Amino acid sequence: MNLFKLITVFFCIVFLINELQSQSDWKLYKSTYGDLQMNDTLFNIRKIITTKNQVYVATAYGLATIKDDVIGWFNWNNTGLTNKITWNIMDMCIDKDDNIWCATNYGLLKYDGSQFTIYTNANSGLKTNSFTGITFNSNNSIWCTDMGKYIYKMEDTTIQVFDLLALNIPLPYIQGSFIQADKQGNIWYSSGKLLVHYDGVQWIVSDSNFVPLDPTGEVIRKFYITKDNSIVIITSKENVLIFRNGIWYEYSHENITGLPEYEPGKKYIFTIFEDKIGNLLVGVAGVYQKEKPKILVLDKNININNLWSSIDLPPIGTTDSSDPNIYAPSAIAIDDDNKLWVGTNVEGVLLFNQYPTSVVENESNVTQLVFQNPVKNYLTLDSYQEIGDIEIFSALGIKVIETDYKDRIDVSGLSAGVYFVKVGDKIYKFVKF
Repeated sequence: MNLFKLITVFFCIVFLINELQSQSDWKLYKSTYGDLQMNDTLFNIRKIITTKNQVYVATAYGLATIKDDVIGWFNWNNTGLTNKITWNIMDMCIDKDDNIWCATNYGLLKYDGSQFTIYTNANSGLKTNSFTGITFNSNNSIWCTDMGKYIYKMEDTTIQVFDLLALNIPLPYIQGSFIQADKQGNIWYSSGKLLVHYDGVQWIVSDSNFVPLDPTGEVIRKFYITKDNSIVIITSKENVLIFRNGIWYEYSHENITGLPEYEPGKKYIFTIFEDKIGNLLVGVAGVYQKEKPKILVLDKNININNLWSSIDLPPIGTTDSSDPNIYAPSAIAIDDDNKLWVGTNVEGVLLFNQYPTSVVENESNVTQLVFQNPVKNYLTLDSYQEIGDIEIFSALGIKVIETDYKDRIDVSGLSAGVYFVKVGDKIYKFVKF
């Protein structure tokens, strides 16, 4: 893509984003019915899956669907499956036939679009009934983990059981237990400080020093395997670790604005998601009267050391706090129309009309700055001609500053990260630290 096309794409995206932002971009789906037991509410959302213009929402109280602004609801009241803990959905995945699978506190649920089937230890080869994680791999198998010592592989009606104790394999770390499949079909889970994966033949346990964790009690809380097989880890001390091309990158509140400071007993980072072009989205909770809930974005096209942009989430209000920003983005998804869906740990699902993907397809196409870079407080442009109006955009294409250039531009209020400044018909890149 040449520079002219890049600029055209860039400003088409920016124009669209600014138009959306002026029209109250965020839409809140929130149940207006239900009782004190939250029988029919979008509350405590664990996972969102989008497919064929329909959105599936896994919650602690059932499975919701959203289609054409209509919320559907499945739980113990309307399915014939009356055990309430069957509807405490811990994780969810979708298989190649678009069946929805849910790991619940009482069995595995399969929804084929018209009816539910439940698998328990009473009607299948499952050893237990309480499940914490589920995934679908490229070999067309369903894999799930329970709260005990077993991992299960399901193919059609056949269930293979892996007894991890018998195999002398570390048990999954239950607190944030989560099972993942990489693009080769290998199955991964975490166990304290260790990563464990199954390559189709054997279970392989990482060296105890492989993941760079603090030796004083830091463990793997959640992890994610990306499309390019990078490993992204959220630790129990609110750090983000990324293993890419044989190198670990470590991020915390000390070097990334927006990442929370660790507080014993509290959790602020809730979820990880990868968009269609490989950007990583990290959901961070709001802090009472201090920080808004946000999604931090790692742009795959930007040098990994200068990677973070931020999307602040709107206030939605809660039932237990006077601060409408006290909630966490607990689930993230992007649909076929590139709309961003955000589930919360309180009641509600947020929709952003147009998630802005990266505006840079090739860094070499962007004219380089001929002045100081990176920038701390002030950006000074080096030009022999009058500059006039300038615009500054985040790495996501969101306009953050528009001003008439004088001697310099005050950028002290911007978060650390990569930005682009438009001067006439040229685009320049700079890093704010």
